[in-house]
Amino acid sequence: MIAKILAFFWLILGIFWLIKPQSLSSRMMRKTTRKLSWPVYGLLFFLALNLLGVVFKFEGLIYKLLGILGIFLLVHFTLKIQSEAMDQFRAWWSKIPQYAFRLWALFCIGLGIFILYFNQG
Repeated sequence: MIAKILAFFWLILGIFWLIKPQSLSSRMMRKTTRKLSWPVYGLLFFLALNLLGVVFKFEGLIYKLLGILGIFLLVHFTLKIQSEAMDQFRAWWSKIPQYAFRLWALFCIGLGIFILYFNQG
């Protein structure tokens, strides 16, 4: 049952994107406008907590200050790298021709048909 729902989902999306390929392009551009996603925030928080845990095991003020500086640098460079990568991805994505989106739509339609055909059980 779930496979049929998934197959119809792929079929409907494929047909929609075949008719209007610019909607797929604009949707991806909207998805990349957010600077950081929640999994990246979670990973960054996890790394910062681990670094704090390791730093506070050492005695001495200098180690603690270096650890806190390391956390700030970790956050800063993660934000900088992620925003530069999204800018590059947006520039690359805007250069993709319309026929590539239509090919992706045909792939989605084929995937939906494949799921329907092989889910006879």
